[in-house]
Amino acid sequence: MRRRAWDNAYLDVVAYMLKENGFPSGSGDLMADALDTIRVLPGRPKPPPPVGDFSYVELVGCISADSGDGSIGSTRWMLTRASDPAPATTPSSTTPSGQALGTQTVYLVDAMAYAPQEHKGQKVFVRGLLLKVPGEQRMTISALEPLSQTCSD
Repeated sequence: MRRRAWDNAYLDVVAYMLKENGFPSGSGDLMADALDTIRVLPGRPKPPPPVGDFSYVELVGCISADSGDGSIGSTRWMLTRASDPAPATTPSSTTPSGQALGTQTVYLVDAMAYAPQEHKGQKVFVRGLLLKVPGEQRMTISALEPLSQTCSD
């Protein structure tokens, strides 16, 4: 009896994983003694999740500095002319070098770790966590790659 309970738990996990990865349902319940006869057919890919607060996104834009209030250390780095944030693909995906600029402004929370002064005025690709606060969008950076020495389309 105990073995059957474990089998059912494993089958439930397999069924859930198949469903979450877009595989179509079969005509009946998933049974251990029928595993050898089951054919796994490709299903429809799941649509990417909507972009919202705390989404892992990627975009392109122009690195710029805002002098803030003029006090020491008040410079805020941002992406101007940024594309709309899109759900990030896998971390090892290739950089979309031909992606067009857009109309968004996104403040870079941890830009200093990426030497932004070396990329000022350049078109860059950025991947990271999107943070929305009233009146502005912010982003923590997990990848920053220069795409062009200038910020023209």
